[in-house]
Amino acid sequence: MTEPRRLRGHTAAAICCIASRVRPGLVATAAEDGRVCWYDLRCKDMLFSMDVGNGDAVSALCFKPGNEDIIYVSVGNEVKCFDLHMTASWKQLESYSYNKDEINQIACHPKSSFLAAADDAGDVKIIDVHQRCLYKTLRAGHKSTAKVNVHIVLIAGSGGDSGQCCNPAFVHALVVPDLDIVDKVGKVCVVARGDGVVNIINIESELAALKSKMSTKPKLGSKSNPKSHSSAADSESTDQNDRNLRLDYSVGGHVAAVSSV
Repeated sequence: MTEPRRLRGHTAAAICCIASRVRPGLVATAAEDGRVCWYDLRCKDMLFSMDVGNGDAVSALCFKPGNEDIIYVSVGNEVKCFDLHMTASWKQLESYSYNKDEINQIACHPKSSFLAAADDAGDVKIIDVHQRCLYKTLRAGHKSTAKVNVHIVLIAGSGGDSGQCCNPAFVHALVVPDLDIVDKVGKVCVVARGDGVVNIINIESELAALKSKMSTKPKLGSKSNPKSHSSAADSESTDQNDRNLRLDYSVGGHVAAVSSV
């Protein structure tokens, strides 16, 4: 396997990363140093950086749908908006401070003017960036930090870590393909884990394997053939490992928790 490339530029822990859809190879990262760093994977060095946090951590990033020259960043309980063409000053275009607690993730609806900002109090603020006002607050869905905290059975058994089956690693982030590109990349799910592992899971094959196990499960009072079932399970396990990927430190991956994918 090719040695993974490391993007250097931050002076503190990296928190978030996003990739451009219209500019292949363009990646932006945010960190606790309050900066957003931009990279072109075809170039050796960092393109440029933005000091948008004034020393405070930048917790999340997202592009404006349909116009990736506009980027939204979250710092503390505030969402800021910048134009990438204004590299001389990095003066913010607009800002929103509707969240009462620290924001940990933001996302823009791909086909509307709504931006969602999830905070540590468990609230999700829906902001209309076209009207520049608060549209609504989603509350009571979370008791605390509005962040991904999912234990997935499919992940717990993959990769052979028997200890993780009883206490699966914390899931920091999930990402699936957008509808308009799912035909090209398939129905996969990429998972960022607290133990430094990144899992790439083929959802269709996992569901097919689960259905197969359910259908071959012996009914009450019926006789079963352990040997044949064992062979089938071994075959399914082999096929499953071929379909899924586990990226950890042994292949040049992370040695600490992965926070974003």
